Amino acid sequence: MPTDYEDFLDPPPKAAAIGSIDALQNAWPWMAIIGERDAQGIRWFCGGVLINDEWVLTAFHCFLNNKPDVVRLGEHNYNDDRDGADHEDFGVAETVPYPNYNRPEAYHDLALLRLASKVVLKYHISPVCLPWGKESDKDIISQQATLTGWGDTAFGGQPSSVLQEVNVTVFPPAQCDRSYSNLPHYPAAWPRGIGKETLCAGDIAGGRDACQGDSGGPLVSQDARGHFVLAGIVSRGYGCGHKDYPGLYANLRHPPYLSWIKKVAFAT
Repeated sequence: MPTDYEDFLDPPPKAAAIGSIDALQNAWPWMAIIGERDAQGIRWFCGGVLINDEWVLTAFHCFLNNKPDVVRLGEHNYNDDRDGADHEDFGVAETVPYPNYNRPEAYHDLALLRLASKVVLKYHISPVCLPWGKESDKDIISQQATLTGWGDTAFGGQPSSVLQEVNVTVFPPAQCDRSYSNLPHYPAAWPRGIGKETLCAGDIAGGRDACQGDSGGPLVSQDARGHFVLAGIVSRGYGCGHKDYPGLYANLRHPPYLSWIKKVAFAT
């Protein structure tokens, strides 16, 4: 299921699978898919997550080579209009990148999209919970989290038109820092190391991960009451499901990220 692979050199061979299964319809009502219009229709290229009735959070690297023309909410199988999903399409009025994103560095890979019209919230289209207040202090290392997206089901493979889900384990950022530091692009991408601004998640044996096409999508974990809370936004990776290279996500419990989201998307 993408991560930003364009900067990675000598990627490993294709993975056989990365552990995802078809999501139940309407199970993840905050899930968004972002597309660009062309002569053939809409080309879907990244995921996102609805955070209120006007804003979608995603990864900024998605828009380095693509234009966000449309955001679709409530989708299940984007190749089947008879799948029972009551999806809705929205134009994009504004793209707001996180102010400190500085390519080729990999830090702060976040962007907010303001929809051209407000969303009428309902059962199958509703925002994800954000880790406000005490929830932002919660340590989710070693816990399971769930990734959703329409990305590839194998490295270099084909995207899934049906929404996929996969459970991964959250690891300490130092674990990703140790493994990624062996890659040739590491000094340019992470000159200050991979730290608390990044969430590191995968599977100790490999085989469960994000992949191309999942960038910008949400990683969620459950709070003490069982509610799903946004934990991360898919940003980077090396291969798909490689046990030595867990996926990298913008950590939504990083205080500067929450402050920025509140300032931009929740200003009164």
